[in-house]
Amino acid sequence: MVNRLAAIIIMLSSSAVFSYEEKALPDFGGNFYLPSNSLEAAFGHRFYGAVTDDPWNTLFGMGSGANARINVLYTLFDGIHADGGFTSDGHEFEVGAAYSYMSDLFPAGGQLKIQLSTDQNYDAVKNGFVRKGDLFLQLLLQSKPVLNHIIATVASGYDKNEKKIGIETGAEIILPDHISIFGEFSPLRTKPSDEPPFNFGIRVTTYGHQFLVFAGNTTEIGPRKFLYGAWNKDLKIGFEIRRLFSFAQE
Repeated sequence: MVNRLAAIIIMLSSSAVFSYEEKALPDFGGNFYLPSNSLEAAFGHRFYGAVTDDPWNTLFGMGSGANARINVLYTLFDGIHADGGFTSDGHEFEVGAAYSYMSDLFPAGGQLKIQLSTDQNYDAVKNGFVRKGDLFLQLLLQSKPVLNHIIATVASGYDKNEKKIGIETGAEIILPDHISIFGEFSPLRTKPSDEPPFNFGIRVTTYGHQFLVFAGNTTEIGPRKFLYGAWNKDLKIGFEIRRLFSFAQE
């Protein structure tokens, strides 16, 4: 038993000794650089409180509750991914699969993703929450680094329940020392809302971790929910922590 635990610890420790240069944005996705036979675990957090709403007493909105998401993505082969997750808002469960391809012959790569989910929504007729399933399809394009520093992303998503198509755009600027800044924006949403959603922040990459800290006007998480939009322009703080494990044979 002790030997097995030691082997697991060694495996997890050694899994961090490789480059972790994935550039998936917090809400878009787009996984082009994960090695095959690897697993990425991510924990995302969006605080409900606005940073300007009584900032000291709410600690810049962080004392007003939060939406959280846990997601695990496994790369079966190069370009083929399967993932599953849970989001606290709506008690949403989701599973998905994606195929991504980036060639040396083209300046950008593409990814096609399908996601099945189920969450709770309030039903005024039944005067209670009802669990409902949904299907989400996403087509995403991401450029290779332009001048070795700028990555552009554009995606289109279709929500079966809403019967609408949304559009997302984003960009990331790569800085020295494994640091980058990024932004996301949705000009076309799948649900009626007051404001288009956006966020902007910073990414810090190590060999086995990524730390993303950002601010935006929406508390929704993930490509399907991001397209729902936001109800106001108030800035809320969010963060995401990612950990990559490699199971490839050396």
